[in-house]
Amino acid sequence: MQRIKAFAGALALFAALAADAGAQTFPTKPVRIVVGFLAGGGVDVVVRIFTPKLAEYWGQQVIVENRPGGGGTAGGQAVATAEPDGYTLMFSPPGPASYNGHLYKDMPYDPTVHLAPVSIVGQTVNYLIVGKDSKLNSLADLIAAAKANPGKLNYGSQGNASTPHITAALLGVRAGIEMVHVPYRGFQPAVADLISGQVDFMFADASNTLPQLRGGKVKTLAIAAAKRSQTLPDVPTMPELGYPDVVSTVWMALSAPAKTPAAIIKKIRDDTVRAVNDPVVAERLANLNIEIVGSTPEEMGRHVAAEIKHWAEVIRVTGVKAE
Repeated sequence: MQRIKAFAGALALFAALAADAGAQTFPTKPVRIVVGFLAGGGVDVVVRIFTPKLAEYWGQQVIVENRPGGGGTAGGQAVATAEPDGYTLMFSPPGPASYNGHLYKDMPYDPTVHLAPVSIVGQTVNYLIVGKDSKLNSLADLIAAAKANPGKLNYGSQGNASTPHITAALLGVRAGIEMVHVPYRGFQPAVADLISGQVDFMFADASNTLPQLRGGKVKTLAIAAAKRSQTLPDVPTMPELGYPDVVSTVWMALSAPAKTPAAIIKKIRDDTVRAVNDPVVAERLANLNIEIVGSTPEEMGRHVAAEIKHWAEVIRVTGVKAE
C-alpha cells in the first residue's frame, strides 16, 4: 500500500511539473479567441484592443473568430467542446458564460461544467438610448408614451435574451408597460434602426453607446447602474428614477474549455491582466468606459455562480425566453 501511495504521489508530482513546463512554453502556435457575436459590437471591439498585446508577449498570432448565434451560445459550444489546451478560448459577456442555461431549453453545454473561468477582464454598464431625432427626452417620456399606446412602443437589442433585452423587459415589468422586443444579430444593425427611427429605444453597453453618442447619433436617457457615470455625470441612473433593480452590469470575460491545465489558465490570465493594464490599452478601454477588473479564475468562478442566481430570478420575473 505504501508503494502504491508513493507511486501515486510521484505521478501527481510528475503531472504538476509537466503542466508547469507546458505553461512556461505556452503558446507554441496561434491562439484562437471565439466571440459569439458579430464583429463591431462592444465585446468584439474590446477583445481586439488587448489581443495585439497578447500576440506581442507570446510571439504568436492571436486570432479573434466571430461565431454569432443563440445569444453567444454557438461560440460557447465551440469552446466547450474544444481541446482543453489553452489554444481555444472564449471572450464573452455574461450570457454564454453564465445564465444562458436558463433561457435555452436545449442548451448544448453547461458553463459551470464545460467551461473553466480564466478572468473577468473588464466591466461596464448598460445605457438607455434613443435616436438623436426621437421625441423621447427622458425616461418619463418613454413610460408615458408606452402607457398611452400599449404594445406600440418597441425596443431593440443585440440579440434575443441578451442582457440589454432582459434589462428592457425588466423595466417593462416594473413600470407596468407593454412593449415589443425587436431582436437583432448584433449591435450595429440594431443601432442603425434606432437612429433611423424604426426602433424606439434600446439598452446598450457603454462601449457600444459612447462612440454613437460622441458622433451625435443617439441620446442617452438613463444609465442602468447604481451610480452615475463619470463620463456622463448629468445622466440619471435607473435607481434615481425610481427603478432600483433595473441595473445591469456587462462584464466581459475569458473562459477556456474545462480541464485546461491550471498552470496554462494562470499564464493566460496573468498575461491578459498585464495586457489590459498597458497604458495605451488601458486608455483606449477607459475611453469606452470599460473598468478593468482582471479577476483571478477563482474570483470569476464565484462571480459566475452569483450571476447565474441573480439572472435566473430576473428571467423568471420577466418571462423572457430564447426564441
